[in-house]
Amino acid sequence: MANLSITRLGHGGVLYRSPGDAWIWVDRWSGSPNHAKAYLAPEKVSVVAPTHCHFDHVGDDCADLVELARFDGAAVIGSHEMCVWLGGRGIEATGMNKGGTVETAASASPWSMPTTPVGQPSARVVIRSLATSALGAG
Repeated sequence: MANLSITRLGHGGVLYRSPGDAWIWVDRWSGSPNHAKAYLAPEKVSVVAPTHCHFDHVGDDCADLVELARFDGAAVIGSHEMCVWLGGRGIEATGMNKGGTVETAASASPWSMPTTPVGQPSARVVIRSLATSALGAG
């Protein structure tokens, strides 16, 4: 049975690696004093799902968010406003608002991500979706 891998990156950052080898980055802030050194240079990016644009979740001036979003083949999912801002920088991103759901295929492991009541991607749903896939139930 394949396993879901969850790595705490430091502060609010988490990297989920699915059994199908999708790498889902949530709130990477490489400037965090306790950022996981092994993940300072991203090896793979399938999905980028920032919860909001505070520096301690996306880097100073959104540098970490932009770095991940520019990876070839990366799907970016975030709040509508954040995605409009990214679009102005030439980055394709899918904006969501309250109650939205996005379905994506990341490394042949399809999953969906609804938002929280304030329109932010829900990391808990990523965990549930990937764990269900890992257990072969979805």
